[in-house]
Amino acid sequence: LRSVRLIEIANFLERLDPVIILLIYIGIFVKMTAFYLGAVIGLSYLIQKLSFKIWTIIVGVFIYATSFAAPNFIYHTWIGFTRNLVYDFPVFQIWIPLALAAVVLMKRLFSRKGKQTRRS
Repeated sequence: LRSVRLIEIANFLERLDPVIILLIYIGIFVKMTAFYLGAVIGLSYLIQKLSFKIWTIIVGVFIYATSFAAPNFIYHTWIGFTRNLVYDFPVFQIWIPLALAAVVLMKRLFSRKGKQTRRS
């Protein structure tokens, strides 16, 4: 944001800070909406007894309720650094991608063997 203050276009567009902040908030909104949609679609696919509309309400209420879990921003940041860095990030950034890569490699290995035995 400090470098944005130095941008000057045609000697009349000097303060682009609000535009950049607006773009950041739009990006955050799109990202959170995609996460919300992914959660609703995933849950409605896994548990098909409830409709898509019901899952939208349930997930929305859950997100709203859990947004009040942290009493302040400092506590929210502390939870993020202590719990997420130790428990969540290794699982989602190391173990699940490695497991998916292993599944893809095994699938390729077995599909090639199957094609070679079928031809001969």
